Amino acid sequence: MQTANDNITAITSTEFDSALKPENDELDSASKAEKDVEAEKCLSIITLLSEDEKEKAARTSYKYLVASTSATSKDGDNSEKPPPPSTEERDKYAMAMARRHLRAENGNEKKALQKMRNTIEYRDKMKIDVIRQCFTKNESDVTPPPEEEEEYQYHIDNLAPNLLEGKLFVRGYSKDDRALYITRTYLFEAFSN
Repeated sequence: MQTANDNITAITSTEFDSALKPENDELDSASKAEKDVEAEKCLSIITLLSEDEKEKAARTSYKYLVASTSATSKDGDNSEKPPPPSTEERDKYAMAMARRHLRAENGNEKKALQKMRNTIEYRDKMKIDVIRQCFTKNESDVTPPPEEEEEYQYHIDNLAPNLLEGKLFVRGYSKDDRALYITRTYLFEAFSN
């Protein structure tokens, strides 16, 4: 007896990807032109950011966050640290954030820039980078900058009561062994306006 699944042909992901690619060279050049325009728009967005905003935008990438915080050493720490990421690396990660916002705003540079700045401000206000570092499984991976050490310890000390009250929780780990941290903002007084 033949079932509906007998007529389905298994194909590899490479075959699937090649099936989706346009055969027409004009379409390839059109999509390349669109990507070039997008890259130009992203570049114009990050040129409007301050150096501090670029750094904070780049830190939305966990890879960059770890690289930039691992490069800072504590007073009296003689262990060898990797060099800090270059400005080119920083700009690459800031461009990735700009690209996400530009796509979310359907190519509108002005809106993308404003949303990006709002996100940077929110992340700064909520100390997102400090919180992300509290959930690093391997403590040697991340060393908070000296100006954030007190804040880092504060978050570690206060996570337990908030976890017990159900205001926040960890929902497993990602493929990269990073904790998935969920906040129930409606349970915090600061958000109940």
